[in-house]
Amino acid sequence: MADRLSCMSASGSVYHELDGPRREIRLLAIHPSRDLAAQVQCSLEVVSLDDDPVFEALSYAWGDATLNHEILVNCGVFHTTGSAGSALQALRSQDNRRVLWIDAICINQSNLIERSDQVKLMGSIYGTAKTVRVWLGIEELEDIGVLDVFKALTSLQGASDTFKSVTEPNEHILAKMCHFLGRSWWQRFWVVQEVALGQHVVFQLGVESIEFHELLLAHRICTAYFGGKYSTNSYSRAIRIFMTAFDNIEVLDLVHHICVVNKISMDPRMERYAIMLWTAIANILRVRKTTDDRDRMYALFGLLPPGFVRRTKMNSSYSSTPEQIFIDVTYHIISSSKSRMMFNYLDGPRIPLVSRSHSGLPSWVPDWRTDPANELEGSTFRVERDVIFSASGDSAFSLKRLSSNTLCLQGIFIDIVLQCFRSESRCQNDSHENYSYAFWREKWASFQNLPLNKAMSQSYLPGMNADAAFRKTVLLDCEPNLGAGKGHKRLTAEDSEEMFRVHELFMQSEYEHKSDAQNFSGADLRRLSYMKDCVRDRSFVITTSGLMGMAQGYPEPGDHIFAVAGNSHPVILRPSEFYADTWLAVGECHVTGLMYGEIMPHKKHFSDLQQNLYARSEVQNIKGGRRNPRWEEVSAKPDDPWEWLLVE
Repeated sequence: MADRLSCMSASGSVYHELDGPRREIRLLAIHPSRDLAAQVQCSLEVVSLDDDPVFEALSYAWGDATLNHEILVNCGVFHTTGSAGSALQALRSQDNRRVLWIDAICINQSNLIERSDQVKLMGSIYGTAKTVRVWLGIEELEDIGVLDVFKALTSLQGASDTFKSVTEPNEHILAKMCHFLGRSWWQRFWVVQEVALGQHVVFQLGVESIEFHELLLAHRICTAYFGGKYSTNSYSRAIRIFMTAFDNIEVLDLVHHICVVNKISMDPRMERYAIMLWTAIANILRVRKTTDDRDRMYALFGLLPPGFVRRTKMNSSYSSTPEQIFIDVTYHIISSSKSRMMFNYLDGPRIPLVSRSHSGLPSWVPDWRTDPANELEGSTFRVERDVIFSASGDSAFSLKRLSSNTLCLQGIFIDIVLQCFRSESRCQNDSHENYSYAFWREKWASFQNLPLNKAMSQSYLPGMNADAAFRKTVLLDCEPNLGAGKGHKRLTAEDSEEMFRVHELFMQSEYEHKSDAQNFSGADLRRLSYMKDCVRDRSFVITTSGLMGMAQGYPEPGDHIFAVAGNSHPVILRPSEFYADTWLAVGECHVTGLMYGEIMPHKKHFSDLQQNLYARSEVQNIKGGRRNPRWEEVSAKPDDPWEWLLVE
């Protein structure tokens, strides 16, 4: 060990080979100095994580790579770029050594094998550290006093004193907090894992610091203080911008929740819950930045349940392409979660799905390099709906992976999309759900060839009033839980009426610019917020037989809807232009009247409908004519009424 702590080797390298089986890492010891302007002097030490070393782990944004800081490491000159140098300068103690783990220095960045091996240890490194210290940078003029503001927000009285007025808030204070939340660290991908795994997390700005739990409490107090109204026009634009940025804290806490579940539970149901929650969070975090696209998966892979990681036998290898990593991770997530929830986060088809081939990804794999798709499906909403609905009944989950990254699913035909209407096409302002509801209601009524006042009183399906069916559809047959607990539950007729009553009152007050919208109860505001989320980034779908649905992704007329074995939601697939009976994934959907296994007792009806539709020339013309060679890999036909679906 002694030679490993000595000065630079004759070759000029400060790095020596690490012992992988011993889980060795390097730690950087910063030597103390009372001269604040003195050059930083450090030494690299090799330790084993199995020996429970005591150290702090630094979480930071690399910053400007052109900025060069010269420090001394093991008696030799070492050049570090970005913000690492300023962090070391600020964190240096006057009297005692300070021991840190900092990736830019403790990992030999030029050694790809070592990088891959150390990435596998990232979870253990940040989980072992006595403190994860988030370095946000040097304090600037705009930052003076900002941490005191956040600390004041940890009480309702502090929030009231800080904001004074919700319609005309202190713009200077809001600008200061937005500047803090706009620092580059908040956009970095790796920091999510780093903070979530930390036992004790401290945010440091210059010489000032604040605990993570203080920021989290401040966010919760602000959310309670504003009552969720910051998503409407009742409050100033400045407050809405601030709270949207502040929501990053909630995302970090959600990821931390996954880590807690992984540690305390070996229950397969909890593992599935953690994997599904991971899927939603991974989509939200697509907006964050990485220097290497492969890190988009590796940065989050350590947050998955340990049993899942072991079963996949996936290794963090920088010799793989980003596309292959995206494909492998997506497949294992679908397989282990026993859900096609991942289909909600596909990127297309804003352009034809076949045009996605330039990305090197099959249609069922999200391109994690693009901005989030259907971001409002984030958090726990889709995970909660998985418990509420069971469109495929009690059927067992089925998934096969064929060659050329083709998936083989079991499905039952439901219908073909006849018309679809995207909410964003109507209005872009904060009240556009009102226009969408009215527009969709009108379209569905006209489709039935009935006057509007009669259409909504007709039967939709046996035992279901058409107006009630429409409301169930646009509310996704769910409602926010207004009790002590959070989350959502199955919609009741009474709450459906109440939601639309509150919605109409609110829209009227918005239209007339009345300030009394602020006096709505917290329960009413949760209803309004939920209704907004139901509409945004979704499409209202009408099928050939008059079924209504709400769809994720970008469905088009001619897309097919299937119940897929083991999935809680129906899935929309688009016929391939090249192969017959081959499909491209579009997304999941909600089909009113078929979300609780109703398709199984009526399977003959849907089989007859499929035969009639498939006999039509217009349906035949949208399908490819060639036989997919992947069919040679498929076994005998599945049990009736299921059919194989090849998805490429």
